[in-house]
Amino acid sequence: MIMVACLLSLACQKDADVPLEKEGKMIQVPLNLEAESVCFSGDTKALTPYIPDYENLIYDIWVLQYSSRGVLLSSTVKQYRVSEEGRMKISDLDISLIESEEDCTVCLLVNMGSDPLKGMPWPDNLETYKRVMVPVEMNSAEGGGLKMPMNGFYHGPVPPVDVDYLEGEGSSEYNGGLNVTLGRMMCRINIILNNALTTEGYTEITRLDVRMENMPDKAHIFPTVEYVMPDRSILGSESDTVTKSINPGESQNFYYYIAPNLYLYEEGGTDFRTKFHVNAAITNLGERSGTMILGNNGPDTPVRDYRLYPNNNYTFTINLTNKQ
Repeated sequence: MIMVACLLSLACQKDADVPLEKEGKMIQVPLNLEAESVCFSGDTKALTPYIPDYENLIYDIWVLQYSSRGVLLSSTVKQYRVSEEGRMKISDLDISLIESEEDCTVCLLVNMGSDPLKGMPWPDNLETYKRVMVPVEMNSAEGGGLKMPMNGFYHGPVPPVDVDYLEGEGSSEYNGGLNVTLGRMMCRINIILNNALTTEGYTEITRLDVRMENMPDKAHIFPTVEYVMPDRSILGSESDTVTKSINPGESQNFYYYIAPNLYLYEEGGTDFRTKFHVNAAITNLGERSGTMILGNNGPDTPVRDYRLYPNNNYTFTINLTNKQ
């Protein structure tokens, strides 16, 4: 068995009846958006902490406004097309919202396409909205790029209290707007496999078979770090094979975008932890295998946190050695 040396740089609920909300005056409010900084976890020395531009690009935005009582103001539900090429930040998009002196919640879903809830209706109350999980993936964008699903929200009066109200003929304009920082709904997993074999004649890796186990594919549409109840239906796996030779001192990288795994692990219970399995074919030695359990902290941590959080870039390094 290969010694795996790990370096970590790191249920149905019936909605309550919700009374109809009388909607007020529709106004135009500028929306200012950009992606939040990624949290790096793991040994970033082994992998330059670089975030590709496509993880920050904004293509389309869904906007929903919930009143101070948490009731959906349905006239505000709208998808705004931003750009076929995507934009790094938004500072000139006017959105239609209901004027409110009371604190309300404006929810945003970014890069989720024309049917983000996959046929389900928009929740008519905010508490239900916060519980909704939908499939997420890195969808192809125009020009061959990838679209990162993101979410965010604004809580407060509309317009914000620090924005001057300037009323003109037939329109309303504001000297500011809603400032929202978006969070990525997925996390990025970087796996670095190092060929650390040293015995002469037994050093070339001719094939790598790898498999990621327990990869969630659904995420909350509202930002949350709360764990969810275990549901096997959202956990999948992905396999890959590398047939090229990997000589001593060389590495092979694997990258995965997955929904966050926020399950709490309990000893003796069902194992929902995300795992990376590797099977290596080594010249004159045959096949050797090993498994690494992923998590938010290192394998030597006294109390492991096996959860993988959204908006994180995790790097895990595996050294394949001669040790049994």
